[in-house]
Amino acid sequence: MLSQLCGEDLSARPWKVATKRTRRERKPRRLTLASVAKQASKAAIEVARYEIKADGSVVVVTGAPEPAAPENPWLVELRRKETKR
Repeated sequence: MLSQLCGEDLSARPWKVATKRTRRERKPRRLTLASVAKQASKAAIEVARYEIKADGSVVVVTGAPEPAAPENPWLVELRRKETKR
């Protein structure tokens, strides 16, 4: 029928045949660290830390944040330099 409307033989030119395209579903956007933090604070979740994996996914570790150990020599030296200034 389409060949009758166009007046030419479309079997010789398969690229001329009209096809109905189907819509692809869009992939959802990736969450950013800022949006995850905003959602956690909006939900009143106490977060200890956020971790970003190599594949880009964000992990939320809930609970109270752990303070740094005071016996850590790097932190002790850093604090000494800050107080000298």
